[in-house]
Amino acid sequence: MPKARFILALIVLAGGLLEAQVPRAQPSLETVTGRLAHENHQPALKAGAKTWRLAAESEELRLTLGDERLEGREVRLDGRRKADGTFQAERMFVVRDGKLFKLVYYCYTCSIVSHQPGICDCCQGDTVPREVPYESNGSY
Repeated sequence: MPKARFILALIVLAGGLLEAQVPRAQPSLETVTGRLAHENHQPALKAGAKTWRLAAESEELRLTLGDERLEGREVRLDGRRKADGTFQAERMFVVRDGKLFKLVYYCYTCSIVSHQPGICDCCQGDTVPREVPYESNGSY
């Protein structure tokens, strides 16, 4: 009988370890569409009567959302609502004529593309936002 209890204890322990290693399911991504705005230099999304404060974990997305040159552009954000009332964006698309576009930053002097606003790595000149058609297969 003690051997059976030992084996049972091992099974229970192993089950607990396996459960601890299984990542908890994240809530599914939600999609919101609206106009990008900046309030006190902080990004926001105006979607109808609702205004969302925006956040992003990715530095390139955080910098893009903060780019005040994008003020008023219609965008679609995929992300999650947070308890503090912000919308945590994970993906962003520009919406024009019902079509989705990815946003890249381009240096016309060097023909270099970047995925976040800032200066060109080569000539140190300004990069400008460009909309690139987004294909349903995830490429552009």
